[in-house]
Amino acid sequence: RDFVDLMDDLIHENGHHHLNYYLNCSKLIDEPLEMIYYSPWRRTLRPLRGIYHAYFTFFWAYKLFFDLASADLGSFPGHKFTEAEKEKILWRVIEEFWMLQYSFKDLQWAKRKGLIHAEGWKLIAAQQQELKKGLKKISLWEKKLRRHKKDLQKLKVTLK
Repeated sequence: RDFVDLMDDLIHENGHHHLNYYLNCSKLIDEPLEMIYYSPWRRTLRPLRGIYHAYFTFFWAYKLFFDLASADLGSFPGHKFTEAEKEKILWRVIEEFWMLQYSFKDLQWAKRKGLIHAEGWKLIAAQQQELKKGLKKISLWEKKLRRHKKDLQKLKVTLK
């Protein structure tokens, strides 16, 4: 695992802690046990709780990679990014974007079914608003991919 993976792990785990704070404050979702939601991260069916947690925590990975992809990595303090790491950052921001977009549709469906409470929806809706702002850059970054072009095609087919 490289420096990029380490940053991702730290941000992702912090996302769990962040969400647990909100879960301790109020009931965000109902938790039916049916495994009817597809998780693009695990590539398997999951209950609503798993999708809600994934969306919330992987949003922070998206935000990390979005900020890194938008930054001048040549002047990043304390680390010189390799070309492979820069490609990984582009791939990860794009991958997270599309997986989050996919899962948001399931969360919308669960909300319409009354399974996501107002406080729980506010958290997801705020993240979705931030995610939507990145679409134009995602489209540009998709064109810059080199090694992950086939991965992107495969991901989009899977999510379709």
